[in-house]
Amino acid sequence: MNPHPREDVPATESAEREDLHGDGRSHGDGDPGRLRDQWRDIQAGFVDDPKDAVTRADALVGDALEQLTDQCSRRREQLESEWARGEAADTEALRTALRGYRDLFDQLVGGTASGATNM
Repeated sequence: MNPHPREDVPATESAEREDLHGDGRSHGDGDPGRLRDQWRDIQAGFVDDPKDAVTRADALVGDALEQLTDQCSRRREQLESEWARGEAADTEALRTALRGYRDLFDQLVGGTASGATNM
């Protein structure tokens, strides 16, 4: 992970690399490194075109939020399918499911759900 802005790629070239919707939102692949690169390109473009930079920032944050929502929803559906088998789920399966939900919850709110990690 490079903490410095990418000065070797002009903002216009970066915008061309992004696969944009007609509404200006990018099709991100969810890769945090790619999202950070896009953010650095947006920041670098602020001096030349502040309004465009803010517009692109809004689209990038919206896209990242949508990706996070989709990922979390898929994880929740996966967890539910693992335990919601009627009465067939045993205590161990339910314990494993609760751990999965705890991990997802921690991802959503940042931190630990209860401080306990021994489940």
